[in-house]
Parts: sequence; C-alpha cells; structure tokens
Amino acid sequence: MKQKLAGVLGSVLAVLRPLFGRRKQFLIVLSDDTGSCGDQAMIEGVRSVVSERYGYEIALMHLAAITKHVELLGPVTQFTKPETNENANRLTKYWRRGAFHMLLPNQFGFIGADVLDGGYNEHQALQVLATFDVLMTSGAKERIFGSSISVARTPRVMNKLNSPSNLELHIRDPLSQRRFEADFGRKPTLVADVAFNLKPAITSPTGQAAEAWVEAQKGDGQFVLGVNINGHTLGHVAGDGRRVYADLLSDWLAADPKRSILMLPHDVRP
Repeated sequence: MKQKLAGVLGSVLAVLRPLFGRRKQFLIVLSDDTGSCGDQAMIEGVRSVVSERYGYEIALMHLAAITKHVELLGPVTQFTKPETNENANRLTKYWRRGAFHMLLPNQFGFIGADVLDGGYNEHQALQVLATFDVLMTSGAKERIFGSSISVARTPRVMNKLNSPSNLELHIRDPLSQRRFEADFGRKPTLVADVAFNLKPAITSPTGQAAEAWVEAQKGDGQFVLGVNINGHTLGHVAGDGRRVYADLLSDWLAADPKRSILMLPHDVRP
C-alpha cells in the first residue's frame, strides 16, 4: 500500500514539476535535530559547494521537529516541523510547504553520516528513504552524501538503500564501503566527509578567546592537545566513562609540564 501511494505521489510530482520546477534549486532532506557542531559543519559543507560552486539555491526540509534552525554561512530556505502535532494549522502549513518545495528542485540530497543505516533509529532512516521513494518515482536525481555503515545496520534499511537505480550513494570511509560490498556485492562511491568542504573560520567571541589562549600556550612552548569527547564514546567505555577519560588525560598532562589540553564541545558550537 505504501509503495503504491509513493508511486502515485511521485507520478503527480512528475507531472507538476515542469510547471513549477526550478532547475537550479537543491533540496537537502534532514531527518533529525541538526543543532550539533558536526551536523551543522556537514550541512554547511554541502551548502557551500552546491551553492557557491554550482549556483544552486538551497532549501532544507526537516522531517523531524527541531529545537532551533541550522546556522549556516549563506542563504537557505528552511521549513521545520512543529514540535508537536497538536497545532493542526502549523502542521498542515508545514506539509503544504513541504509538498511545494518538492515541486521546485530537480536535485535532492541527504547527509547520511552515521544515521542512515538504521543503527541509531530505524524508523527515521526508513522515513527518509520513503520520502526518497516518492522523489525517485517523480524522476528527480538524488544523492546521499558521506554515509557510514556500522555493525549495527539493520537489514530493512540496507535493502532499501541497495534497491534504487537513480540514487547515488556516497560512503565516507573504506570500512563502511567494505561492509556494503560484503552485503550486496558492489562498491558504493568512496568520498571524504562533506565537513572537509567547510572553510575554516573562527568568528564567535568564545572561539576567538580559545584561539588566543592556544596561541599564547604555543608561544610559551606548550604542546596543545584538542580533546572532543561525545556521549556515545563515554557510554561504550567499561565503568564510569567520564572517570576513565579524566584519569587518562590527567596522566597525560602529568607526564610532561609542557603539555596543555583544550576541551572542545561535541554538541554545542563554541
């Protein structure tokens, strides 16, 4: 039933797109709250290349409710789902805008990262791929950027990833590429992480203060180590992950007085 509905919607889009579509608009589909540093770096990495190098207008479609808009360095159109389904008018407006934005582009993208294989949340991954079913039926070109394939990948998601003929799947590390090849007997395209497209720039007061501190430390002959620890890492360490890392870093500092550490936040932009 869902496949038939996707086919019908795709056929409708295929008919309407020549009437409303803009060939130079690119829609990036986002499945989750994208407020972390890494998420925003990847989105900006895609935006900067697609917009500044190839001249596309960029739109972001959030399939999940988010707590804040993504902060990017260039113009984008964003439309977000209400945090709850209680406000029927907002929800109706969201889906109306979503349907209209699907008419405009002939290019669609999704940043796979570490969420596309279903290991974190199978429902979200299948939701994205269901959206892509509709878009592919309409004849649109689709790309998935920089995905990882983990040991926790789910068969339902992986089979969906392997089935489309006009979906370009880009994998961001050799191990993930080998896992996909082992499952399906073919190699997806190997690429670098899209975050490497991000132009280095420190613009916030906090970031500039940290940069000045690092330069002062280096001026005193210190070796500065940047440390970025996330909750997933801490949760997979035997015992108290925070204590393990604290002891490890304390021992590293104690071994040489010319060492310094800069702690970097994983999920909050400094």
